Amino acid sequence: MGLLKEISSTRYYLNAHFLKQKNKFNNLLTEYDIKKKTLENCIYGVDIDSGAVEIARLRFWLSLVVEA
Repeated sequence: MGLLKEISSTRYYLNAHFLKQKNKFNNLLTEYDIKKKTLENCIYGVDIDSGAVEIARLRFWLSLVVEA
């Protein structure tokens, strides 16, 4: 969860101040959009216990729900 926060806050800062990327609605990307893209493309779960990976996926999903 800490890694998600660091990556998404850094990407949000860079997007807002330097990159000025726009989403399909011509608005600056929101923190939710950046978090979702980060989870889809940058963070992977690997563990011997598959239940631990599922719990981590649930925690990430819940963090997106809170953001929305």
